Amino acid sequence: MSRSKTRNEWFRNKLLVACTAMAFALPAAAQSLSAPGMSAPGRISWDAEGIPTIDAANDNDAAFLQGYAHARDRFFQMDLTRRSVSGTLAELVGASQLSSDVQARNLGLRRGAVKTWAQMSDDSRGWLRAYADGVNFWLSTNPLPPEYGALLLTHADPWTPVDSLCVGKGLAFQLSFDLDIDPTINLGAYQQAGQAGGFDGSILYFGDTHRIAPADDRVTVPGFQPGVASATASASPAPKLETPHDAPAVGSISAETIDMARAFREQIQASPLLGRALEGRDTPIGSNEWVIAGSKTASGKPILSNDPHLGLDLPSVFMEQHLLSRDTRYPTSMDVTGVTVPGAPGVIQGCNQRVCWGTTTNSLDVTDVFQESLRLNSYGLPYAIVHDGQEETLQWVFQNYYVNRLNG
Repeated sequence: MSRSKTRNEWFRNKLLVACTAMAFALPAAAQSLSAPGMSAPGRISWDAEGIPTIDAANDNDAAFLQGYAHARDRFFQMDLTRRSVSGTLAELVGASQLSSDVQARNLGLRRGAVKTWAQMSDDSRGWLRAYADGVNFWLSTNPLPPEYGALLLTHADPWTPVDSLCVGKGLAFQLSFDLDIDPTINLGAYQQAGQAGGFDGSILYFGDTHRIAPADDRVTVPGFQPGVASATASASPAPKLETPHDAPAVGSISAETIDMARAFREQIQASPLLGRALEGRDTPIGSNEWVIAGSKTASGKPILSNDPHLGLDLPSVFMEQHLLSRDTRYPTSMDVTGVTVPGAPGVIQGCNQRVCWGTTTNSLDVTDVFQESLRLNSYGLPYAIVHDGQEETLQWVFQNYYVNRLNG
């Protein structure tokens, strides 16, 4: 079976089980909850559209009930997300995702989540524990979502606070990681073509087809910017522009490097976590937000609009909730409504009684790729890499991978 077919079948099956779950997730009227770990009874009520309102005695109880509500409607999605980030997806869906698990563990976002957990304050850890307790209370008192039956599974791992941190790190990673390995492959192809055709492929690449010129303070519309001469004006000479001969000295990219880059690209293109990073600048990510003042609206109240430009998934990335906390530690109660991320407590975009907020991101180059040489010991096993002529000792991390073979 080809990789593309395997990936298509995986996402088609994901869509099917997601639609099945939506058919079973019917709105309920209200539910009062009292459970171990809660300081006082709380209440969750759902409106006609299935949006829950959570009413709790304090912030930790609100997190508990939020975890319960998330698990009720989105636990399978939460399980998929934490496993994609942690590198345990094959345990759930089968061998088709084993290679993705290897790449996710190499990346190490879960190892980073464990370190983050160790550095958090007691208050933050208590909040995350309360959320996990709410998820697990739902798991202990309800049957698993129908997707698990389709996967021939009768058990789901309990939720942990580190799982919530993995959800957050996975979302942040997908908004920032850019694997610009294609330019390396393309530049190598230009150089190879230049060697065969008798021209400098690097100059063609940087000076023509992928030219990046320095800033030019001229403008093409006269008077568009006061005090700045137009491109047709003769008041000031045009700044010297970069010539093709000023192309950066990148050196020749070897055929071995190009082959390794292509092989790595092939390895990760089917990964749910890493595949989107390969789209690079051809499909740039971003987001936007804007505000209209109350003086410009019929109601006299300002309007905040925010589009985070996240992917259109089913189920969606967000879930709307209304949180009420009557925590006596604070002078006013928490009353916030907005969208949440299933798997993590809090409201990421929304409004309270005083302010509204959104989120936005900007595409930045945060990723570098290195070709490293290994030093091998007498057993033929690597013990170090060579960077800038210096050996850097490798740290071995032993991993166990498990696969749901019944679903394979």
